[in-house]
Amino acid sequence: MSRAPHWWCSPSSRSPATNSTRSPPTPVCGPARTTPGDPLRAAGIATAVNVALPGDGPRPAIATLVHDADGAHVTTYRKRHLFRHEQDLFEPGTGDGCFELLGVRFSLGVCYDNHFPELPGRGAAAGCRVHLASSLYGTGDGIRERATVHPGIAERYGLYVVLANHVGPAGPWTGCGRSAVWAPGGALLAEADDRTPSVVTAAIGPAV
Repeated sequence: MSRAPHWWCSPSSRSPATNSTRSPPTPVCGPARTTPGDPLRAAGIATAVNVALPGDGPRPAIATLVHDADGAHVTTYRKRHLFRHEQDLFEPGTGDGCFELLGVRFSLGVCYDNHFPELPGRGAAAGCRVHLASSLYGTGDGIRERATVHPGIAERYGLYVVLANHVGPAGPWTGCGRSAVWAPGGALLAEADDRTPSVVTAAIGPAV
């Protein structure tokens, strides 16, 4: 492997302030629509972005679209574990989100998904080395949950865990930020602050 993939991950894209949903956009399941000078493609950055997609029934699904550094669609994961009010608005997914880029296998979890350890556990059993998590943890209890759930996954399953967490206002919540990367075993490798839109980076070590 010449280099590890670089990632830009979006936090959870839910809109908690509304009790209705608009028609979701048509998913882009081919090469990403890019323009000349696209900074993500120029920098060789793969993306995992959360969106609402049409489900199999009348309700949409909360999903993560993954595109590689050239903009090609890699996989679509639909959130399996819906949180409280989401159950009235969205349709849960049924499959796991595991994929491979540049020889590294990744698993996916969206927000409440990450509170179900069997999900990243299945990823680890399938040979994944990195768990990509996205969320909206607020202030208060969210601070404690963010700081325990994700290093716990890294420690329990020996995975790198990459968390993209919303920072700032989001409907009735205020995201507590602190997007971070944990190493297998749970050691913190990099962490953003709790108030600034930021990018954090960390290197993935060789497989052992």
